[in-house]
Amino acid sequence: MPLGRCPLPPDPGYEKTSNYYPPETLDGDYSPPGRIRPEAREIASRHTKGVIAMILSNEGMSREPSSTRKKLIYSTDKETPKNHSAANKRRIREIQVRCQSRQREQSISAERLLPPRQDKYSHVTSKLGHYLPRSSSGATVQCGERGERGRENEAPSAPTASQYSNRLLQSMSGTNVEAQPKERSSTLQQHSSQSETRPAKLKRNFILENITSASCHTIKQQPKVVELNEETAKRDRIDKSYKKGTVPKYLLERKEEWRREEKERLASLPDPTVPPGHVVMSTSDRLKTLETLKQHQDELLKELQSLSLTADTLRINVKRNQLESRLIEIEDAIKIFSKRRVFVKVDE
Repeated sequence: MPLGRCPLPPDPGYEKTSNYYPPETLDGDYSPPGRIRPEAREIASRHTKGVIAMILSNEGMSREPSSTRKKLIYSTDKETPKNHSAANKRRIREIQVRCQSRQREQSISAERLLPPRQDKYSHVTSKLGHYLPRSSSGATVQCGERGERGRENEAPSAPTASQYSNRLLQSMSGTNVEAQPKERSSTLQQHSSQSETRPAKLKRNFILENITSASCHTIKQQPKVVELNEETAKRDRIDKSYKKGTVPKYLLERKEEWRREEKERLASLPDPTVPPGHVVMSTSDRLKTLETLKQHQDELLKELQSLSLTADTLRINVKRNQLESRLIEIEDAIKIFSKRRVFVKVDE
C-alpha cells in the first residue's frame, strides 16, 4: 500500500519520551545518556593501572634513550668531509699492535717447544752448522750480542726461521755460537768454497715444455664413452662375421643331439609285438646264423650222398637216419631265420 495515500501513524513512544525527559530538553539538541554496564567501570580501572596503562600513557613517545636517538639537524650549510686518512692510519696502528702481540705469543710458544739442553752433550759439535746460510761468523756473533743486550729493555718479538733453526740446533748439540766463533767462520768458509765449486743448475724452459706437452696431448674420454665405443665396435665385428641365411652350427649340433636322444628313447620302450620273455634278434646276427645253417646243411647232404646204397648194414642205416634227422632240424631252423623278425627267448 503506498505511503502517500494514508496518514502516517504517530510514534508509539512519543508520549513516553515527552513524559520521561524534562520539557527544557525537548528542543531537539538533547541526546540520551549512554547505557553503561556494571563491568565497564572495572575495565576502565584496569586501563588506568598496570602495564597496559603505562603503554597507553607512553603512546606517541620514543622508546630509545636520548643518547642513542638520532638527532635530525636541518641546516643549509654543507657538511664537512670526513678525514679518511686519519681513520686509515688509526686502523693500521691497531693492526700492527695486534700482529706484534700475535708474534710475541708465537715466540713464547716456540721457546716452550724447544727441547731442554743437556750439559753432557756440550762438547759435541753440530753436524748441520756449516750448512746454515750465514754471511760471516763475526757479524753473526756481534749481531747476537747486540740483540741480547737490546732485548733486555725491549719486548720479545717473533723469531725468524733461521733463528728458530739455530736455536733448535744449539739445543740439540748443546754448543754456543759465542763460544765457537772461529770454528763457525772456518765451516762457513768451507761451505762457501763448496758452493762455488758446485756446477750451476740448468734453467728449465717451462714455456717450451708446455708447448710440446700441449701439442701431443690427447683428450681423455670418459669411462662411459670408452665402454660405449668398445661395445659398438664389438657389435660391428659380430655383424660382419655373421652369415645371413645359414643355420648356425650350434643349432645343427643341437638337432643331431635331439635325434639321437629320441632314437635311444624309442629303443628303450618295450615293443608290444614282442611276446613276453623274448627279444628281437638283430638283423646282422640273424643273417649270420642263417648263413651258418646253410653251410652245415650242404655238408650234411654231401655226407649223406657219400653213403653206399647197396650196403645194408646196421651201422650205415643208423648213420643215414642221424643225417636225415639233422637235415630236417636244419631245414626248420632255416625257415625260422629266413623270416624278417626273429624272437629269441631270454634266459632267466
